[in-house]
Amino acid sequence: MPFDDEKKIKRLKERESNLVSRGNKAVDEGRERKADRLLRKADRTGSRIVNLQSRDMPLPPSNF
Repeated sequence: MPFDDEKKIKRLKERESNLVSRGNKAVDEGRERKADRLLRKADRTGSRIVNLQSRDMPLPPSNF
């Protein structure tokens, strides 16, 4: 079974953009705490994308 990081990267990019848009909407509504939480989560997702793109060899799938 080949490792397909491209699908994972695509899914994570969609998730990150969704979190950023929801975070920006929360900022507009004045819900700072929720906005901070969503934007932090989007930042962590962005870091995962960078790590996947910079990885030389893909990780094997988890057994869990």
